[in-house]
Amino acid sequence: MNIIKHSDIQAPSIVEKKLTALKHLRKELVGLSPEEALDRIISCEQPIALVHSIPAQDFLMLVHDIGPEDALPILSLASTKQWQYMIDVQVWKRDRLCISETTKWLHLMMKAEPNRFIHWFLNEDPKFFYYYLYQNIDIVGLQEDEDFSDLPDTFFSLDNIYYISLSDARLEQPLERETEELREELITEFLKRLAAYDHYEYQKVLVNISSVLAAEFEEESFRLKNSQLESYGFLSFDDAIAIYQPIPEKHFFKGKRKPVVASKTATPQMVGPQYPIQMISRDNYFAEALMLMDSEESLSELHVHFAHLCNQIISADAISISSQDTLKQVVNKACGYIHIAIESLLAENAPNPVSLKQIVLNYPIKELFQWGYSKVLAVKWKADSWYRNSFFKEHGLKLDFWGEKWFMMVWTNALKRPRYFAEFEKGQLYREFQKMSDIQTVENALTQMIAIDEMISIFSANIHPISGYQLTFQNLLLTLFARDSLSLSPTLEPIPVTQFQKFYESMWISDPPHNSIQTAFKQSFIDWFSKQTRFDTNYLDHRIGSVLDQLFDDILAELGNVPFHSLSPQYVNLFWLTSSV
Repeated sequence: MNIIKHSDIQAPSIVEKKLTALKHLRKELVGLSPEEALDRIISCEQPIALVHSIPAQDFLMLVHDIGPEDALPILSLASTKQWQYMIDVQVWKRDRLCISETTKWLHLMMKAEPNRFIHWFLNEDPKFFYYYLYQNIDIVGLQEDEDFSDLPDTFFSLDNIYYISLSDARLEQPLERETEELREELITEFLKRLAAYDHYEYQKVLVNISSVLAAEFEEESFRLKNSQLESYGFLSFDDAIAIYQPIPEKHFFKGKRKPVVASKTATPQMVGPQYPIQMISRDNYFAEALMLMDSEESLSELHVHFAHLCNQIISADAISISSQDTLKQVVNKACGYIHIAIESLLAENAPNPVSLKQIVLNYPIKELFQWGYSKVLAVKWKADSWYRNSFFKEHGLKLDFWGEKWFMMVWTNALKRPRYFAEFEKGQLYREFQKMSDIQTVENALTQMIAIDEMISIFSANIHPISGYQLTFQNLLLTLFARDSLSLSPTLEPIPVTQFQKFYESMWISDPPHNSIQTAFKQSFIDWFSKQTRFDTNYLDHRIGSVLDQLFDDILAELGNVPFHSLSPQYVNLFWLTSSV
């Protein structure tokens, strides 16, 4: 008869309580200041268990927040997996090992826990470290009958057999002085401790360093790094940029399906990093959908998927995440395009808890991002197609022909990865697209530009830039209209300011300072434009009515408070004027 001890019955509940306590502590750390987080970890009853339970991504962010030097106490407690993650993320620039970053992070690990660092090196056999040592030291082995005095003074030996010297000969770029000092301290301390720990291993390592094939070791280290980071969602650059490829509509709407976590990337029980989730703003549909989740398992899975999406964006954009601000930009970007995708799926329907929840559960987060990004790409392709065959490009006109706002919109939308011209909204000149209205704003502007370009191509006047004058579509139209009103030749040339007076005074309802433009003047301009393009006024109002309204507003803003005698041609942008007769 088996006797079940009381302690055996209670054990699972005790473990579960401890795991729950660690989970709450991890979430608490994210909301604390760096100093408070460090104190909380150190003062914890089981600091090693707490540190090991922190996802590697959160741990690295915590180290950056605290400051790498100040974080030495928790670096010493970190798991081998956390150490390896830090190295994999921090020391590579695309497919090349960055010597300065490698020096910095290896020095920190050596300083945090020297003996453990030696064990890590011997047990994990990191090829990148062999490559690093090969790049930074020269090794000479002497026979018993050879005299070491023939060697330069920079060489030193720990056994009078192998002589070592720091060297820059294999480095592609010289190191900064601070990095040189860290390198000397790191390599010297490492070799001394390795020799003291196991002299046979020390000599074996030196022999291995001497036989390193640089290109092969770097390539193999890069392959291993990619393999290890793939489980976190970090892909090689060539694979990661697929996140910006448009997803075919047929594939996206193939049918409702629940996201499946691949075995290489995650499991439903996997603990997702907290920093990306905590940084999600609450003013988008994705955040609303997450708050509606009633299943802890589904929520955890979504957290992991979202973190992997952010990491793929980081890889594709070649970003180095060293602060919460940088990570938040990535999080906002991911949320913005997911929000756009959800908006497009809702179409004209108002969002409701059921629809938001179902969309996020039924479509993989990565595909939602791609679908949202596809909406921006559609406008970009429309802009690219028009630009290649546009009238203004054919006549050698520059993008600033469309004025500052439209120029900035088109230029940022024509980039390889389009961005939204925010006009210093919240201090930002450009930002990622965040909602469908952003896309609509750009598309509306593009539609109006295409219409103006098409209509200007019908004009009989020879349109060309003139030295000393910036040509925009606004001053092109207004100058040609003014010349026609003054019965001057229908050519694009500056108007003598003395002849401009009659036209100028006819624009305003009252004497300066002016408060509005004559209605008759506006109608006269529209009639003239209709005559030039042979489009009726109703059609013009439908296609470019808002552009013309803005043109009159611009006239009022620039010249509304300027009496004629104060006009100075060089300060007038909306008309081409000249002082000469």
